[in-house]
Parts: sequence; structure tokens; C-alpha cells
Amino acid sequence: MSEPESTKLAFDVRHRDILAIALPASVAFITEPLVGIVDIAVIGRLGDAGLLGGLELGSVTFDLLFALVYFLRIGTAGLTAQAMGARTPDQGMSHLLRALALSLVLGLTFILATPLIRQAGTGLFAPPGPVVTAAYHEYLDMRL
Repeated sequence: MSEPESTKLAFDVRHRDILAIALPASVAFITEPLVGIVDIAVIGRLGDAGLLGGLELGSVTFDLLFALVYFLRIGTAGLTAQAMGARTPDQGMSHLLRALALSLVLGLTFILATPLIRQAGTGLFAPPGPVVTAAYHEYLDMRL
């Protein structure tokens, strides 16, 4: 029994092809928290629990903000791939330009809102001392 015409694809999709796309995307998503982990390992060797606590709070805050805007990368890649597959590179370029403009606006917003983000994080996490709070603010200032 043959497949109905509506389910036949114009090209062959193999597991290897899907993995070639999905694996780098997954690795890219996983690597950002690794920066925080490396920072924690380095600061942890200094032996000051206050610095380590502030760094951890800053890392969690940054990773949360990063996850909130990661949709932009995933969505743009999908829309651009669809446009290229449909052989409409002009649409792909317009998706790219819109994403770049939005990412510029979001990036500048994060930079300008850094004091508010620090204040919100301080209120939310309630660091247990001035050393932790100072380390938290300093780490966020560096990452944002």
C-alpha cells in the first residue's frame, strides 16, 4: 500500500540530517550556563563563601534573563529555515533583520535596566549579607 500524496515529502529526511541540526542547537543552549559554572569553580577556590554566594545569585539571574530571550534565536532560525526552504530568501532576510533589531532593543533595555534588575534580584533572592550583595551586584554588572 502506498502513502497518500499529502504525506509524501519532496525530499528525504534522515535521522542523521535531523541530528546534524539538533545537536549544535542543543550544545549552544547548554553552553551558556557552563560559563556560570566555570566562574563558580574559579571563585570557589578563593575560599570566601560570600563571594561564591553572590556569584551564584548573579549566575542564576543572568541565566534566567538569557532563557527569557532565547526564543529569539530559536524562532529566527526556524522562520529563516522555512523561508530558505520555500526559496524566498527575501523573507529570510526580513526575519533576520527583524530579529537583529529586536535583539538590539532587548540588549539595550537590559543594559539600561541593570540597576532595576539588580534591585529586583536583591529583593527576590534576599542575599544574606553585604559581601554576598556586593558580589551579586558586581557579577551582574560584568555579565550584563
